Amino acid sequence: MQRIDAGDFRSTTQVIAEEFGSDWLASKAEEAKEGRSLAHPVPSAWAETVDLLDKYEQTGQLFKTGRMIRLASLGADLSVARQLPNYHLAIPYRLRNETEFPKAEYEVFVASWWAQAGRTVEFIPRQPDQRTPEMRVITGDIELLIECKSRDTYIRPKTQGDGDFWRALQFALVDLREEKEIGGDLELFVFIPGERDIAVVPEIVTEVRSKLRTGFKGSWVGRQAGYLVRELKLPIQGFNLFLPAWQNPGFVAATVGVDNQGQRYPKDPMRIAFFAIDSHKLSAVGNSFDDARRQIPRGARGMIYINLDVSGLDGAQTELYADLAADSLATRFAPTMNTRVAAVVVTTEPQLIHHREGDREKVILSRLARIKRNPYRSLPDGVSIPSE
Repeated sequence: MQRIDAGDFRSTTQVIAEEFGSDWLASKAEEAKEGRSLAHPVPSAWAETVDLLDKYEQTGQLFKTGRMIRLASLGADLSVARQLPNYHLAIPYRLRNETEFPKAEYEVFVASWWAQAGRTVEFIPRQPDQRTPEMRVITGDIELLIECKSRDTYIRPKTQGDGDFWRALQFALVDLREEKEIGGDLELFVFIPGERDIAVVPEIVTEVRSKLRTGFKGSWVGRQAGYLVRELKLPIQGFNLFLPAWQNPGFVAATVGVDNQGQRYPKDPMRIAFFAIDSHKLSAVGNSFDDARRQIPRGARGMIYINLDVSGLDGAQTELYADLAADSLATRFAPTMNTRVAAVVVTTEPQLIHHREGDREKVILSRLARIKRNPYRSLPDGVSIPSE
């Protein structure tokens, strides 16, 4: 979490100019202004920051934009990371590359985070035809190898075919009521991140069935979705009632019973509600984990950082999604699986938070972080992870 003022912006422009080169920044910013280049985010943000600082010197009023605040965060991280061993072999040539920039920026952030926590950090240069993690962290007499994965920007699909997905999932889950091992009046909430793909409906049903057969109540996360099951306590006055909600359909289904007076009533009702979360699918986050763990040599002790784009979510959804993603990754830990990974850390892209102190408003740049330690290959006592 970082508060940013005019002094920080001045330092930012100097660090960015030293790292990228003033001529390259000015040239790329002009290309973007003319519509000839839009891919790299730094040049335009740098030019905007320089311009607004010039106006601040004249007027005393500093107007802050989201782009320049994000740039200030990068500048602060670079100021730390540039002092670390092997930085110039691992990072600078990638920062100018539009494709490599998001990955390099994230590595700079993670390295800076550990260094500011007082740990010894060293970048590991890439080797041809050899899998290597991004950096080495020394804490006491413990060596940690850290691999970073930054998911691509989440692009909301133009056509999702949600209707077919919801219908298929709705009827498949309702059918569970007919299975003998599943009983009771239930409320089932299903939190589904990412594009809704009808092909994963059977896996979601399998995840639900395995829990309901044991009489489970509570919340859990699977490979495809997050879930909450509890007793349905309120009386149901109807059945097969569809409760429409944008992207979040809900319904109540029940069989029809007849009492001693011949009156019909809903029997074994099940209320099901779906909540769509527009960010990466949990299975895609899991794929990032699988790729990352291969970079850590067998027998070593490593950590995996995964950065997620949550630009399409509000604050409450962001926290829920971060929890779901972290909990889903925790299911990959087992006594004989992934024991080279001591912990996984899920972070979000930086978010702007407006914070008022007295009569002044401060802008805070913050990333959410969720940490899951591996209980089967835990870190030694006393080894803390930044943000814990």
